[in-house]
Amino acid sequence: IFVHNGTLEIRNSTLTRNRAQGGSGGNSIPTMGAGTATIPGESGLAAGGAIFNLNGVVKITGATLANNRVDTAPAGLRPVGETGMGGAIFHFELPPLPPLPANAPPFRLQVAQSVVIGSTNQPSMMSPSQPVADICNTSRPAPNTLVPGTALISRSVVGTIPTGTPDRCQSLLNANLFFIADPN
Repeated sequence: IFVHNGTLEIRNSTLTRNRAQGGSGGNSIPTMGAGTATIPGESGLAAGGAIFNLNGVVKITGATLANNRVDTAPAGLRPVGETGMGGAIFHFELPPLPPLPANAPPFRLQVAQSVVIGSTNQPSMMSPSQPVADICNTSRPAPNTLVPGTALISRSVVGTIPTGTPDRCQSLLNANLFFIADPN
């Protein structure tokens, strides 16, 4: 499900076994200078196996998002082992943000009383699946700046949480989680 500047509400539903696939890097182009070296285009990164939210408002209550995948493209410049992002939910805020609906809480992603587990990726055709963060919650308020987005995760189970690395999914702030062992 792709949301762009819109609204999505999911209640008492299951989203499972969905997949986002990164695009191929394209044909190689000859380099300048001596030799016949070629450089392939950069492969597309996979994000949001079940839901990709760009500047929208998403509210999920009493739902299960399980066993979704984000698979990187099989060819291109991405390093072997590069992972997709947000196996179940990829939430990205990119200015300018549209205004929130009247009387809405200040969170563009709300997940309550839900189970979000089992997200994986397959980084290459030759590698086994690996666990990835189930929810990616990122905002880019300025170029080259990534910070946590406006998400509220409450009374929910999230199997794999993001590590908050600089070029990846940011940490889940405002989260009230029940932790379980990830089945991956």
